[in-house]
Amino acid sequence: CTPISRLKQWYQRRVRDVIAPAIRATVEDALRGALIPCAPSSESISNFDDKVDKAVNKAVRLYSEITATSQKKVIDEASLAQSSKTVVQQVARHIDEDRVERDRKRLNVCVMKVPESSKRVAKDREDADYAYCVETLEIDPECIVSCHRAGAKDPKQPEFCRPLIIKMAREKDVEYWTFSGRGYNTGCKNKDGSDVYINKDLCKADREANFRVRKANVERKKKKAAEIAVEEEKKKKEEKKKEEKKQ
Repeated sequence: CTPISRLKQWYQRRVRDVIAPAIRATVEDALRGALIPCAPSSESISNFDDKVDKAVNKAVRLYSEITATSQKKVIDEASLAQSSKTVVQQVARHIDEDRVERDRKRLNVCVMKVPESSKRVAKDREDADYAYCVETLEIDPECIVSCHRAGAKDPKQPEFCRPLIIKMAREKDVEYWTFSGRGYNTGCKNKDGSDVYINKDLCKADREANFRVRKANVERKKKKAAEIAVEEEKKKKEEKKKEEKKQ
């Protein structure tokens, strides 16, 4: 069962479970309101037929209102279902796009801030990047299928270095050179003094997910550090009070 078929099944259940009960509930509520107030009591049993006729007539008069209300609910729920269908279609499309991009980048690793060659011939620039991978990063040539730069060079940002994408021969090479996806510290330094890491070349959805996880971890560590600082400050105050009492 594919993700798309599961989403379609969910949409069909949504239409069945929401619209049909909405119509039934509307009709029942309206008829109940018309019939119950007119139900005969023990004191008016002689007028029973009149009471029934009034109840029926009232229900018939309200039929148009009941229908209008039901139609409105149906339209509202249909609009909701249609918007849900649109969302389902968008989600399914994004799932397919992410799956295709993820599969395309499955053997890729990425290195940031690697200086780009200023040579005019593209083949010479590629050779320079390959030499960097083998000589500086010390990646085994047998692990490398190819390497290229991601995106087009921006003439407005001549100093910006595009990510260096390295296609590896096997998935185990990707796992090894990215430290199982955690990022491999090569021991090299960038021009700004930062460490050079080899990471997986992730699709957009995975990059955003990783970013949110890292952000959450940073916030959690800050919160934990703040809690520890408060506890330490509290202990210091308690110790100070104890010393003052001794004196």
